[in-house]
Amino acid sequence: SFQLENAPLDPAKDGDGGFSSFLASVDALIMGRTTYETVLGFLESGIAPSWPYGELPTFVLSTRPEGVKLPEHLAETVEVLRGGEAEEVMAAVESRLAARQKSKGAGGGGNGKDSDDGGGANEAASRRPYDVYVDGGDTVRRFLDARLVRRAILTVVPATLGEGTPLFNDPKQREVLEEVEVRTFSNGFVQTTYCVAH
Repeated sequence: SFQLENAPLDPAKDGDGGFSSFLASVDALIMGRTTYETVLGFLESGIAPSWPYGELPTFVLSTRPEGVKLPEHLAETVEVLRGGEAEEVMAAVESRLAARQKSKGAGGGGNGKDSDDGGGANEAASRRPYDVYVDGGDTVRRFLDARLVRRAILTVVPATLGEGTPLFNDPKQREVLEEVEVRTFSNGFVQTTYCVAH
């Protein structure tokens, strides 16, 4: 079976695959419970030495939030929300981000980055005051269906899987992706960035 530790990036050639600069470009992370529990498992098993998202505000979606394990060291960064419609979740996340900024004395919204995606973005996503990283197959599909995604970055890991959940259940979800950039890494990973045109 494929193990991530068997295919590490070569820091001399690949850095961290652009992950830290990507995280610096977003205001928050929304992920589903399954993705969260997978990352938490990486921490608990020692595969990941630390929480990979640093201090980035992270929102975990679950239909049963009371059952989600939240280690004490993540309590300041991770918040569990009841999963719902993508628009409702996004509004709740934006409200919490605004409250965090206000409590820190920062005004305005967003990370100060230019959020122009080069064209083709849908109006609902482009009106948002924050840039949010959405992770996890079901969660990404829900946000795509709600037209809340402007950019998609997909990294393909060279491994054969016997089973799994497809990222796109509906071919129409793939049809809105316009390729912008492709990067390859020394370990065989291929990362493609897409503009999402709804």
